Amino acid sequence: MPSIRIGLIPLHRHPFDEKWAAELKKKFVDVIESRFGDRIELVYPTEEISKLGLVSDDDDAEKVARYMREKGVDGLLLIP
Repeated sequence: MPSIRIGLIPLHRHPFDEKWAAELKKKFVDVIESRFGDRIELVYPTEEISKLGLVSDDDDAEKVARYMREKGVDGLLLIP
């Protein structure tokens, strides 16, 4: 059972490619879960919360912040 819950917040800014950002998010999630899944529970936004599960603007940030509070994360990791 994981001992720590980390909130992953994948960021996206225009004009950068959002599909690329979503691919990086997936790669990051896959690596963390495969290597540290026994110790870390990774919480991250889904496509139901924001477009492609990325934080692109203030509205996305508010939704994701609310989600992270609901999930009771122990810490946050922001990735560009």
